[in-house]
Amino acid sequence: MINYISFNNEIEDIFTEKDLEKNPTKKLTAFNAPSCLDPKDKLTSEEEMVLDACMKRLAQNVFLRRLLIKPFF
Repeated sequence: MINYISFNNEIEDIFTEKDLEKNPTKKLTAFNAPSCLDPKDKLTSEEEMVLDACMKRLAQNVFLRRLLIKPFF
């Protein structure tokens, strides 16, 4: 289950701040992405090989079963 209120608040924090309509001259701060999206966290060569093999298996399954992946995204 998803806590919709907190989820919605986090999404809104990316684009604006809550009290902006009351204080229109307020300076907005830049959004900082969470650390899980940090581009410094790179895969090792072994992890990249495992990921590549997994993606190839997934592509083969999609091809053989004629799955349409796009509508789910």
